[in-house]
Amino acid sequence: MTGAQGYYIGRPSARPDTQVAPQVRRTLASRHIAVFPQVVRSGWSGMTAGRLLRPAPTVSPAASNDAVLRMFQDQPELHAVAVVHDDGRPLAIIGRQGFIDRYAAPFHRELYGKKACIAMANREPACFERHATLEEMAQILSGENTRSLAHGFLITEQGRYIGLGTGADLIRAITEVRMEAARYANPLTFLPGNIPLNQHIERLIDAASEFRACYVDLNHFKPFNDKYGYWKGDEMLKGAAAILGSQHIGGAAAVAKREAKRSATGMAVLEFLSLEAALQA
Repeated sequence: MTGAQGYYIGRPSARPDTQVAPQVRRTLASRHIAVFPQVVRSGWSGMTAGRLLRPAPTVSPAASNDAVLRMFQDQPELHAVAVVHDDGRPLAIIGRQGFIDRYAAPFHRELYGKKACIAMANREPACFERHATLEEMAQILSGENTRSLAHGFLITEQGRYIGLGTGADLIRAITEVRMEAARYANPLTFLPGNIPLNQHIERLIDAASEFRACYVDLNHFKPFNDKYGYWKGDEMLKGAAAILGSQHIGGAAAVAKREAKRSATGMAVLEFLSLEAALQA
Protein backbone atom coordinates (compact mmCIF):
# COMPACT_ATOMS: atom_id res chain seq x y z
CA MET A 1 0.00 0.00 0.00
CA THR A 2 1.50 3.36 -1.06
CA GLY A 3 -1.38 5.65 -0.12
CA ALA A 4 -4.84 5.70 1.40
CA GLN A 5 -7.64 8.18 1.82
CA GLY A 6 -10.71 8.24 4.03
CA TYR A 7 -11.89 9.36 7.45
CA TYR A 8 -11.51 5.88 8.96
CA ILE A 9 -7.94 5.61 7.69
CA GLY A 10 -6.90 8.93 9.16
CA ARG A 11 -8.45 12.25 10.09
CA PRO A 12 -7.61 15.45 8.18
CA SER A 13 -4.30 16.89 9.32
CA ALA A 14 -1.77 19.47 8.13
CA ARG A 15 0.86 16.78 8.69
CA PRO A 16 -0.71 13.44 7.79
CA ASP A 17 0.70 10.24 9.25
CA THR A 18 3.20 8.40 7.11
CA GLN A 19 2.31 5.05 8.70
CA VAL A 20 -1.07 3.37 8.99
CA ALA A 21 -2.17 3.06 12.60
CA PRO A 22 -2.05 -0.49 14.08
CA GLN A 23 -5.82 -0.60 14.69
CA VAL A 24 -6.44 0.35 11.05
CA ARG A 25 -4.11 -2.42 9.88
CA ARG A 26 -5.96 -4.91 12.06
CA THR A 27 -9.31 -3.77 10.64
CA LEU A 28 -8.13 -4.01 7.04
CA ALA A 29 -6.72 -7.49 7.66
CA SER A 30 -9.71 -8.69 9.68
CA ARG A 31 -11.72 -11.67 8.46
CA HIS A 32 -14.66 -10.64 10.60
CA ILE A 33 -17.98 -11.81 9.19
CA ALA A 34 -20.97 -10.10 10.75
CA VAL A 35 -24.07 -12.04 11.76
CA PHE A 36 -26.18 -9.07 10.63
CA PRO A 37 -24.04 -7.30 7.98
CA GLN A 38 -26.80 -4.80 7.19
CA VAL A 39 -26.71 -3.66 10.81
CA VAL A 40 -22.94 -3.26 10.75
CA ARG A 41 -23.13 -1.20 7.56
CA SER A 42 -25.89 1.19 8.53
CA GLY A 43 -27.31 0.41 11.94
CA TRP A 44 -26.26 -0.43 15.46
CA SER A 45 -22.50 -0.60 14.95
CA GLY A 46 -22.37 2.38 12.60
CA MET A 47 -24.61 4.75 14.57
CA THR A 48 -22.86 7.33 16.75
CA ALA A 49 -23.91 10.31 18.81
CA GLY A 50 -22.61 12.57 16.05
CA ARG A 51 -25.23 11.24 13.63
CA LEU A 52 -27.96 12.31 16.09
CA LEU A 53 -26.48 15.78 16.58
CA ARG A 54 -28.66 18.86 16.21
CA PRO A 55 -26.88 22.23 16.25
CA ALA A 56 -28.28 24.34 19.09
CA PRO A 57 -27.31 27.63 20.73
CA THR A 58 -25.85 27.90 24.22
CA VAL A 59 -26.09 30.25 27.18
CA SER A 60 -23.65 31.08 29.94
CA PRO A 61 -24.43 30.13 33.56
CA ALA A 62 -24.94 33.81 34.36
CA ALA A 63 -27.52 34.43 31.61
CA SER A 64 -30.91 35.44 32.95
CA ASN A 65 -34.01 33.30 32.80
CA ASP A 66 -35.70 36.04 30.76
CA ALA A 67 -32.93 35.73 28.15
CA VAL A 68 -33.51 31.97 27.94
CA LEU A 69 -37.26 32.53 27.58
CA ARG A 70 -36.69 34.94 24.68
CA MET A 71 -34.46 32.34 23.02
CA PHE A 72 -37.21 29.73 23.22
CA GLN A 73 -39.80 32.22 21.95
CA ASP A 74 -37.63 33.23 19.00
CA GLN A 75 -36.87 29.60 18.05
CA PRO A 76 -40.03 27.48 18.38
CA GLU A 77 -38.20 24.35 17.13
CA LEU A 78 -35.57 24.56 19.89
CA HIS A 79 -36.19 21.70 22.33
CA ALA A 80 -33.45 22.59 24.83
CA VAL A 81 -30.56 24.95 25.52
CA ALA A 82 -27.13 23.93 26.78
CA VAL A 83 -25.50 25.87 29.61
CA VAL A 84 -21.81 26.05 28.74
CA HIS A 85 -18.69 27.43 30.41
CA ASP A 86 -16.63 30.08 28.61
CA ASP A 87 -14.12 27.41 27.61
CA GLY A 88 -16.81 25.32 25.89
CA ARG A 89 -17.27 22.68 28.58
CA PRO A 90 -20.96 21.81 29.09
CA LEU A 91 -22.37 22.42 32.54
CA ALA A 92 -26.12 21.80 32.35
CA ILE A 93 -29.17 21.66 30.09
CA ILE A 94 -32.49 23.53 30.16
CA GLY A 95 -35.44 21.70 28.62
CA ARG A 96 -37.97 23.83 26.79
CA GLN A 97 -41.19 22.31 28.10
CA GLY A 98 -40.24 22.23 31.76
CA PHE A 99 -38.81 25.73 31.63
CA ILE A 100 -41.92 27.27 30.02
CA ASP A 101 -44.25 25.35 32.35
CA ARG A 102 -42.47 26.83 35.36
CA TYR A 103 -42.60 30.28 33.83
CA ALA A 104 -46.37 29.96 33.55
CA ALA A 105 -46.72 29.77 37.33
CA PRO A 106 -48.02 32.95 39.03
CA PHE A 107 -45.33 35.55 39.76
CA HIS A 108 -42.56 33.29 38.44
CA ARG A 109 -41.33 35.86 35.90
CA GLU A 110 -41.32 38.59 38.54
CA LEU A 111 -39.44 36.45 41.06
CA TYR A 112 -36.98 34.61 38.84
CA GLY A 113 -36.86 36.40 35.49
CA LYS A 114 -33.68 38.35 36.19
CA LYS A 115 -31.93 35.57 38.10
CA ALA A 116 -29.23 33.33 36.62
CA CYS A 117 -30.61 30.48 34.51
CA ILE A 118 -28.27 27.94 36.08
CA ALA A 119 -30.63 27.77 39.06
CA MET A 120 -33.35 26.26 36.85
CA ALA A 121 -31.09 24.04 34.77
CA ASN A 122 -30.54 20.29 35.03
CA ARG A 123 -26.95 19.97 36.27
CA GLU A 124 -26.78 16.22 35.64
CA PRO A 125 -27.57 15.96 31.94
CA ALA A 126 -26.83 12.92 29.79
CA CYS A 127 -23.65 13.69 27.87
CA PHE A 128 -21.88 11.72 25.13
CA GLU A 129 -18.78 12.22 23.08
CA ARG A 130 -19.40 12.63 19.35
CA HIS A 131 -18.07 9.14 18.55
CA ALA A 132 -20.02 7.35 21.30
CA THR A 133 -21.68 4.26 19.87
CA LEU A 134 -25.37 3.47 19.98
CA GLU A 135 -24.58 0.64 22.40
CA GLU A 136 -23.01 3.12 24.83
CA MET A 137 -25.88 5.58 24.50
CA ALA A 138 -28.46 2.82 24.95
CA GLN A 139 -27.11 2.05 28.41
CA ILE A 140 -28.80 5.15 29.79
CA LEU A 141 -32.16 3.57 28.98
CA SER A 142 -31.41 0.67 31.34
CA GLY A 143 -30.20 2.93 34.17
CA GLU A 144 -31.99 4.92 36.82
CA ASN A 145 -31.49 8.32 35.20
CA THR A 146 -33.81 7.84 32.23
CA ARG A 147 -35.75 11.02 33.06
CA SER A 148 -32.79 13.07 31.88
CA LEU A 149 -33.64 12.07 28.30
CA ALA A 150 -36.79 14.21 28.48
CA HIS A 151 -34.56 17.25 27.88
CA GLY A 152 -32.34 15.45 25.39
CA PHE A 153 -28.60 15.01 25.79
CA LEU A 154 -25.41 16.95 25.22
CA ILE A 155 -22.90 15.97 22.56
CA THR A 156 -19.25 16.91 22.95
CA GLU A 157 -15.99 16.56 21.07
CA GLN A 158 -12.90 16.27 23.23
CA GLY A 159 -14.96 17.54 26.15
CA ARG A 160 -16.25 20.65 24.34
CA TYR A 161 -19.91 21.18 23.51
CA ILE A 162 -20.88 20.85 19.83
CA GLY A 163 -24.64 20.24 19.90
CA LEU A 164 -27.67 18.47 21.32
CA GLY A 165 -29.51 15.21 20.71
CA THR A 166 -33.11 14.36 21.53
CA GLY A 167 -34.35 11.39 23.49
CA ALA A 168 -36.87 10.71 20.72
CA ASP A 169 -34.10 10.43 18.11
CA LEU A 170 -32.11 8.06 20.34
CA ILE A 171 -35.08 5.81 21.05
CA ARG A 172 -36.02 5.80 17.34
CA ALA A 173 -32.50 4.75 16.34
CA ILE A 174 -32.41 1.96 18.93
CA THR A 175 -35.87 0.76 17.92
CA GLU A 176 -34.98 0.59 14.22
CA VAL A 177 -31.88 -1.49 14.90
CA ARG A 178 -33.68 -3.83 17.29
CA MET A 179 -36.53 -4.29 14.82
CA GLU A 180 -34.03 -5.30 12.15
CA ALA A 181 -32.33 -7.74 14.52
CA ALA A 182 -35.68 -9.16 15.67
CA ARG A 183 -37.11 -9.52 12.18
CA TYR A 184 -36.46 -13.26 12.11
CA ALA A 185 -36.05 -13.78 15.85
CA ASN A 186 -37.69 -16.57 17.77
CA PRO A 187 -40.67 -15.16 19.73
CA LEU A 188 -39.81 -17.31 22.76
CA THR A 189 -36.11 -16.57 23.17
CA PHE A 190 -35.75 -13.52 20.86
CA LEU A 191 -32.67 -15.23 19.41
CA PRO A 192 -31.77 -15.47 15.70
CA GLY A 193 -34.00 -17.85 13.77
CA ASN A 194 -33.39 -20.12 10.79
CA ILE A 195 -32.98 -17.48 8.09
CA PRO A 196 -30.20 -15.32 9.65
CA LEU A 197 -28.31 -18.38 10.91
CA ASN A 198 -28.46 -20.13 7.54
CA GLN A 199 -27.35 -16.93 5.81
CA HIS A 200 -24.50 -16.56 8.28
CA ILE A 201 -23.36 -20.15 7.72
CA GLU A 202 -23.36 -19.51 3.98
CA ARG A 203 -21.19 -16.40 4.46
CA LEU A 204 -18.77 -18.36 6.63
CA ILE A 205 -18.51 -21.13 4.03
CA ASP A 206 -18.07 -18.65 1.17
CA ALA A 207 -15.27 -16.94 3.11
CA ALA A 208 -13.61 -20.29 3.94
CA SER A 209 -13.70 -19.31 7.63
CA GLU A 210 -13.37 -21.97 10.28
CA PHE A 211 -16.44 -22.33 12.49
CA ARG A 212 -18.12 -24.86 14.74
CA ALA A 213 -21.78 -25.79 14.76
CA CYS A 214 -23.46 -27.96 17.41
CA TYR A 215 -26.76 -29.80 17.22
CA VAL A 216 -28.37 -30.82 20.51
CA ASP A 217 -31.42 -32.97 21.23
CA LEU A 218 -33.47 -32.88 24.44
CA ASN A 219 -34.62 -36.46 24.82
CA HIS A 220 -38.09 -37.33 26.11
CA PHE A 221 -39.27 -33.75 25.86
CA LYS A 222 -42.77 -34.67 24.61
CA PRO A 223 -43.63 -36.62 27.80
CA PHE A 224 -42.29 -33.72 29.88
CA ASN A 225 -44.49 -31.30 27.95
CA ASP A 226 -47.54 -33.53 28.31
CA LYS A 227 -47.11 -33.89 32.06
CA TYR A 228 -46.10 -30.37 33.07
CA GLY A 229 -47.62 -28.26 30.27
CA TYR A 230 -46.28 -26.03 27.54
CA TRP A 231 -45.41 -23.17 29.89
CA LYS A 232 -43.02 -25.42 31.83
CA GLY A 233 -41.77 -26.77 28.53
CA ASP A 234 -40.91 -23.26 27.38
CA GLU A 235 -39.10 -22.61 30.65
CA MET A 236 -37.15 -25.84 30.16
CA LEU A 237 -36.08 -24.74 26.68
CA LYS A 238 -34.97 -21.32 27.88
CA GLY A 239 -33.14 -22.90 30.83
CA ALA A 240 -31.33 -25.37 28.58
CA ALA A 241 -30.38 -22.57 26.20
CA ALA A 242 -29.02 -20.49 29.09
CA ILE A 243 -26.90 -23.41 30.34
CA LEU A 244 -25.50 -24.09 26.88
CA GLY A 245 -24.82 -20.41 26.32
CA SER A 246 -22.85 -20.13 29.55
CA GLN A 247 -20.37 -22.85 28.54
CA HIS A 248 -17.19 -22.44 26.52
CA ILE A 249 -17.54 -24.63 23.46
CA GLY A 250 -14.52 -25.09 21.22
CA GLY A 251 -12.91 -21.95 22.62
CA ALA A 252 -15.94 -19.77 21.97
CA ALA A 253 -16.90 -17.35 24.70
CA ALA A 254 -20.41 -16.81 23.39
CA VAL A 255 -23.00 -18.98 21.72
CA ALA A 256 -25.96 -17.92 19.63
CA LYS A 257 -28.87 -20.28 20.09
CA ARG A 258 -31.34 -20.99 17.36
CA GLU A 259 -35.05 -21.47 17.79
CA ALA A 260 -36.13 -24.48 19.84
CA LYS A 261 -38.51 -26.65 17.80
CA ARG A 262 -40.72 -29.62 18.68
CA SER A 263 -40.14 -32.25 16.00
CA ALA A 264 -42.60 -34.81 14.64
CA THR A 265 -41.18 -37.41 17.03
CA GLY A 266 -42.10 -35.23 19.98
CA MET A 267 -38.51 -34.26 20.65
CA ALA A 268 -37.39 -30.68 21.19
CA VAL A 269 -34.36 -29.68 19.22
CA LEU A 270 -31.98 -26.93 20.21
CA GLU A 271 -29.58 -25.89 17.51
CA PHE A 272 -26.89 -23.43 18.38
CA LEU A 273 -24.04 -21.99 16.45
CA SER A 274 -20.71 -20.89 17.92
CA LEU A 275 -20.51 -17.47 16.30
CA GLU A 276 -17.71 -15.88 18.25
CA ALA A 277 -15.30 -18.67 17.38
CA ALA A 278 -16.01 -18.04 13.72
CA LEU A 279 -15.63 -14.28 14.09
CA GLN A 280 -12.28 -14.74 15.81
CA ALA A 281 -11.01 -17.18 13.20
